[in-house]
Amino acid sequence: MNEKKLPEISKSLISLHVKDILKKNKGLNLRTLSETEKKEIKKVIEDLQERVDEFVKQASEKKEKEE
Repeated sequence: MNEKKLPEISKSLISLHVKDILKKNKGLNLRTLSETEKKEIKKVIEDLQERVDEFVKQASEKKEKEE
């Protein structure tokens, strides 16, 4: 598998999983998030994405050194 595509694949799988959960729970009463909450969630997601990208980069570099 192309390691450069791992972040894209990860994002896609998470998105599909969230959509699936929301479809299954149509009767679920979800509250509207405040702008502050939305910003915090976005910040957390961006941080996690940076960590994933860095991990993939380090794993790729380590693998290249071993070869």
